[in-house]
Amino acid sequence: MLIWQGRGVVAFVVPFFATLGLQLIVYQTGGRALWEQHVSGFFAIACGISVAIVYWLARRWEDPGRVLIDKATGQEITLKRTDSLFFVSLRLWPWILAAGAAVSVLYGILNRTL
Repeated sequence: MLIWQGRGVVAFVVPFFATLGLQLIVYQTGGRALWEQHVSGFFAIACGISVAIVYWLARRWEDPGRVLIDKATGQEITLKRTDSLFFVSLRLWPWILAAGAAVSVLYGILNRTL
């Protein structure tokens, strides 16, 4: 079950379609055997593409917030819209995806499949 707020679902949708799109391209050009032989490298590439897209979208959609003033006390209150997936802010997901790419590259190097 996915849990998101606002546009946080982007942190799931972008990597999913980046991996799917890259897989379709590799299947058309090199065949299934090429994908299976170098899956960790292709996954790292898909994560890298996703990092760039999610980072750009998170920066573009960043909400400066609305400042409300309490009439009784004069205190300012800032309300911000939250974009998150699994209670993690959309701004942090590029770092998580980059870590996933690094782990995938390390796995490929250790198994000599990269």
